[in-house]
Amino acid sequence: MIVVNLSRIKEFAKLVKNLRIKIDPFNNPNFFPPEEDSNENVSRFFIFMVAIDHRTSHKGMRFEGFIDGKFYHGSDLLYRLGMIKYLEDPEFFSPSRMAKINESDIKNWLSLGKNSNIKIWDPKIRTYLLQDVGEKILKLYNGKVMNVISSSRGHLRNLGYGFIERLKVFSAFQDPVEKKPFLLAKFLSRRGILNIKDPENIHVPVDNHLIRIAIRFGLIDPIASTEKLFTSWGNKEISWTDDIIIRLQIRRAYRMVADYSRVNPFILDDLLWSLGRDICIWSNPLCDKGRTKILEGQGCPFRHACLGYSEGRRKYWNEPYYYNTWYY
Repeated sequence: MIVVNLSRIKEFAKLVKNLRIKIDPFNNPNFFPPEEDSNENVSRFFIFMVAIDHRTSHKGMRFEGFIDGKFYHGSDLLYRLGMIKYLEDPEFFSPSRMAKINESDIKNWLSLGKNSNIKIWDPKIRTYLLQDVGEKILKLYNGKVMNVISSSRGHLRNLGYGFIERLKVFSAFQDPVEKKPFLLAKFLSRRGILNIKDPENIHVPVDNHLIRIAIRFGLIDPIASTEKLFTSWGNKEISWTDDIIIRLQIRRAYRMVADYSRVNPFILDDLLWSLGRDICIWSNPLCDKGRTKILEGQGCPFRHACLGYSEGRRKYWNEPYYYNTWYY
């Protein structure tokens, strides 16, 4: 279906190596708990927020709006609403409360008010995901999120008992490409709660932004019959299997980029996610004029080596049409 392109990977890695990437400590009070809060409270916030951190907009429904005069979009709005709730009532994120959360709670929480049409889509699914995590932490880990972390002893993979492996028991974290598990590991490690002893097992959490960058730059090459998946967006949703195959190959390509550039995959992900959100956007990328906070300067730092920029036809390739998921 698709294969990694080693020469393009090496070219991308060479460019990444020369960039000065600003590392996000994930302590912005608008989105994340204060640094002085307990590890248990902070890890609760992250595990439950990441559990529902997948597509926020759906088929024309935009999840965005103003809170106290400031505009928030997508995951920024999700985490802003999460922090508002956390500051009001930290126990809201306790496993016992989450095990009993209902769909009405989700609709009231993840919206811009009763009279607003800005509400999270798939509240039923997100309710199930939160309930599932809450119930299983109560039953399997004595009601403590820190027990999930400490029992892994700093390993992401360890004969079935590593942190990434332990998360598989929760429905929210069962993506075979492990987007949410690695996003959670990134948050927790950056906050100093998860000290990773096997960095060779770190991967980027592959979502739609990372897919888009990989196919436009040429980190992976689709075979002729597969190219339509990236050019006929919206005509037909791809299968669960195809989504996994595509993202696994892209994950592999980015791990190779990390190895060649000697940049930690989590730091690489900071760069890629920001780039995909601010510059290499869906449909019409801002190759020359876009800006992202994580880098200095204007425009995409990869544009002069990017196939999408030089060849043109790849410039408008997008991630395959795949919405029927809570993986990413």
